[in-house]
Amino acid sequence: MIEILDFTKSYGAVEAVNGLSLRIPEGEIFGLIGSNGAGKTTILRFLSTLIEATRGTAFVNGYNVVAEVLRVRRSMGYMPDQLGYYPGMKVWEFIDFFAAAYGIRRWRRKSLISDLLQLPRLGPAARCHHMLDNCCLNIRSTNFPICCTRV
Repeated sequence: MIEILDFTKSYGAVEAVNGLSLRIPEGEIFGLIGSNGAGKTTILRFLSTLIEATRGTAFVNGYNVVAEVLRVRRSMGYMPDQLGYYPGMKVWEFIDFFAAAYGIRRWRRKSLISDLLQLPRLGPAARCHHMLDNCCLNIRSTNFPICCTRV
């Protein structure tokens, strides 16, 4: 379940989102559609705890995005439209970096990374010793932001 209550986000004099309230029930499939600058990415960044609201709050899977940041992050995933990574970073290092940021313990990260690198969709370019710079474009970025959560 996702619930947004009176969310407003301003960047200086520009209001990216103004007073959004929305409830997405458990099991619902929901999409944000709009032109560039409509506030879609701002909403997803707020829901995934990457930015703070100018006003308002939200709940993801029952967790408050302001007061329960780590619980929100553990219950969802967010892939922005452009991934930021360090040049020369290996695929496994990229996965490890974000897993650590989400508080996944080292012993568990090793197992997760091994499992993820075996996914057929990633293909041979994503194996452990390959640099992220050399991976095909669909591994490094997507054409749209993706936000996943179990609702």
